[in-house]
Amino acid sequence: AEGPRSIVMKFSGLSSKGDRLAYNAIAIIGFMVMIVYLSFVSKGALFPVGNEVRFVSLSLAVFGVITIRQAFKQYDMGEFLGLREGNESDFRRKGILNSVRHPLYSGTILIVIAMFLYSPTFGTLITALVTFAYLAIAIPLEEKKLIGLYGKRYERYRQEVPSLIPKIRFGRS
Repeated sequence: AEGPRSIVMKFSGLSSKGDRLAYNAIAIIGFMVMIVYLSFVSKGALFPVGNEVRFVSLSLAVFGVITIRQAFKQYDMGEFLGLREGNESDFRRKGILNSVRHPLYSGTILIVIAMFLYSPTFGTLITALVTFAYLAIAIPLEEKKLIGLYGKRYERYRQEVPSLIPKIRFGRS
């Protein structure tokens, strides 16, 4: 009999750690292609950028990197890279995962916005739009996979923790 994890892995198309490795390789190659593309696209800015915008841009980038760094503290890198398989008891809700469900995507969004603000060229605009389109597809698919894997625990987590933007809490909650 198949367990919930094997059913979810078949549903998501990631049936083995080899699939996860392949996914990561494709993502890295895609990122490299995008960087090469950016180097060939015209360098003309779509709008003027002052020091204030550059400061905001760099601040967003730093916050994005910090967000991603905090997220990676919660994940097993072997599982994340596809070198090791996880199991159903691996549901995590510590650290940044208690404030936002998809901190890697949150950090990526901040970095992409920062990149566009710092260098508002046609190439960075295309990069931002492609990234946002990818996330609009990837997040619902990942949510569906996680619901299948963790069931009611993940459903409850979805109700309590925002997807991308943490709730700002003042005082005691």
